[in-house]
Amino acid sequence: MPTYPLANARAAVPVDGIGKPYSVKNRVDFSTVNGGNGAVQNDIVEALRIPANTLVLKAFAKVITPEADTTDMDLGVTGDVVDGFLDGASFANAGWLYDVDEGYSAGEGKLFSAEDTIDFKVTGNHTVNAAVVDVFAVCIDLN
Repeated sequence: MPTYPLANARAAVPVDGIGKPYSVKNRVDFSTVNGGNGAVQNDIVEALRIPANTLVLKAFAKVITPEADTTDMDLGVTGDVVDGFLDGASFANAGWLYDVDEGYSAGEGKLFSAEDTIDFKVTGNHTVNAAVVDVFAVCIDLN
């Protein structure tokens, strides 16, 4: 189960101060993952890098370019709750993916006491190599 890091997956603190909600966004283009081969079942693709001492209230995604296969994806934190934000989301159709009663989203979010990433995990038995997905998180800097 390889993990594919994304160089542009960093969150930023808003210029108007800490303690205020802000959003972060990153575009994940699966045609560039793994040298253009995409991701397969159980692969982890890092979507957003979250700094230490950040509360992530929600994370969700928007499929820009759908995937031909109906492979399911989770969105969460590897080593914690891998489907904490999305569970079994499909990239087969363009549009929003938002889960209000899954893991972190059902409660009060996820507190990142150390820097970590919000990741996609391929759960279906297909290669994901065409999808383009925007990933969003609503955060609060607690530093």
